[in-house]
Amino acid sequence: INHDQWVLRFGVLWLPSATWRRFNQSRRISNNEGPRIQFQSYFAMGSSAYSKVSLQVNHTRPLQRLGRLQVQVHGAHFMVKPTQFIDYTFFKGNEMYILGSDEYAFRMLPNYLFATANDHYRMHIKWEPRRFVLTQSELLSLYGLKENLQYSFLQIPNGVKKSPYQEVSYGLTGIGKLLGLDVVYPIGDWVPERWKVMIRIPF
Repeated sequence: INHDQWVLRFGVLWLPSATWRRFNQSRRISNNEGPRIQFQSYFAMGSSAYSKVSLQVNHTRPLQRLGRLQVQVHGAHFMVKPTQFIDYTFFKGNEMYILGSDEYAFRMLPNYLFATANDHYRMHIKWEPRRFVLTQSELLSLYGLKENLQYSFLQIPNGVKKSPYQEVSYGLTGIGKLLGLDVVYPIGDWVPERWKVMIRIPF
């Protein structure tokens, strides 16, 4: 079966704390510490019409001696639900044991199993302390090792799972100046695994 479809996407990006800086006779926008608020709308026309709006907020907050906190909150609402699976919302999951550089991805969520045409909400919180467990050692800290803790949350109110999906992870980067290691624990019954150890690569 062949389908014809045209998708119109409209977006607005708001950087409320951004400033302009002049560098080499050109002006550049700087938003290193301010929030990034993005609204997007999708309107699909043709044999499989649908419409969706989403709002996403990214914010990085320096915590002085406590390190740095990164937060992403995202919510989406389908005004007209799609009828084709290809138009559903797919979440950045991972069914492998290799983790890339995307900080706002789920470590253990299947890529396609929980795709949805329903409203959904997700959140990622990452804390990078200056000193934590291994980095209490001055030698390991100077070597370049960094630790982080991350919490991820996904709720699909009308999905197949009534309870939210949650996962927590501990990460260690700077191994061999290149690789990292993440230990992930999922909360709930969305995935059968209870623990997962992943190798992080910098791309």
